[in-house]
Amino acid sequence: MKRGEILPLTTILDRVTAQYPGKFLKVELEEEDADIIYEIELLGKDGTVREIMIDAKSGKLLSVEGE
Repeated sequence: MKRGEILPLTTILDRVTAQYPGKFLKVELEEEDADIIYEIELLGKDGTVREIMIDAKSGKLLSVEGE
């Protein structure tokens, strides 16, 4: 993050909560092939647990499981 290669976690979490309000259960930063991914587990206000994958470099939403 200090080298500007990935977005700060706070930026990512702000974007996620704007679309999926709820409580964060777990956040991991993982490297998959050449990509760096934020993997976020969220308990939505509707009681649904979602796993949200975000590209750490661009902030692009990659996938949402649990919808």
